[in-house]
Amino acid sequence: MAADMRKTESLGNSFDSELSEAKIAGSRKSRILSRNTLLSDQYTRLVVGIGFLFVAGALLTAIFAILNGVINLNTGIPYTASEYSEVKAGAELIIDQNAESYGKLAISQIINGKYVHAEATIGEGKALAFWDEPRNQALLFAEAFMLERRGDTQGAIEVYKQTMQLLKDAYDSMLLSEETPNWAKAFGLHDNYYQSAYALAYLYGQQGDFVKRLEMLDVVLEGNSTAADVLAERGDAKLELGDIEGAIADFEEALRYIPDEELALDGLARAKGN
Repeated sequence: MAADMRKTESLGNSFDSELSEAKIAGSRKSRILSRNTLLSDQYTRLVVGIGFLFVAGALLTAIFAILNGVINLNTGIPYTASEYSEVKAGAELIIDQNAESYGKLAISQIINGKYVHAEATIGEGKALAFWDEPRNQALLFAEAFMLERRGDTQGAIEVYKQTMQLLKDAYDSMLLSEETPNWAKAFGLHDNYYQSAYALAYLYGQQGDFVKRLEMLDVVLEGNSTAADVLAERGDAKLELGDIEGAIADFEEALRYIPDEELALDGLARAKGN
């Protein structure tokens, strides 16, 4: 009898233990399911959010394109790649109104020959509290580009030089500062610095000043030492200045990156007297 009672008690304890374990396992499973559901909901919201931003961006692009007349309503697409760039820049400006966005839009408008629109865009950008953004000087760069396109070579040269100086001063100042995040250490000089130097190289070449052209091409190559087209142009400048060996070195370096670079091939033939 006592043995039966102990057995019954043991079975009861075992049953209670199994029941307890089952409850714990069920609780764990419930928590796992709840966590998985939460993660699934978060993922769904993320996907929906990204989709919304994509659709909103597309709609803004289309609206800007229609308002500015760069959409071909017969086909529903921009007429050219440069006009598409204008559409994209306009949509970016609607989303984020800053000096760089205004500058990008003005540049694309200038490329498309819309000088009046570009002037208005630059004017609107300059109404911003911090239009002379030290990181990019986008509006000043756009002004220089406008002057160049309109044939004011000397005016363009002066504004490009001003753009480069302001960008370099801001970069040097930030580089030495303890400010964090430090954009100078993270990104280096803005591309507008090198683009201004490249534009100056072209303008100096037009004026026949090959010494200054060479100086500016050196600056451009500081930003991208493997640019085959710029290497070929520097070789051409050296050839004009009588530096045959230096020209050949640049032409051969350019051909190492792009074997069929036309200016380098032609320049190398001229340098070697062929």
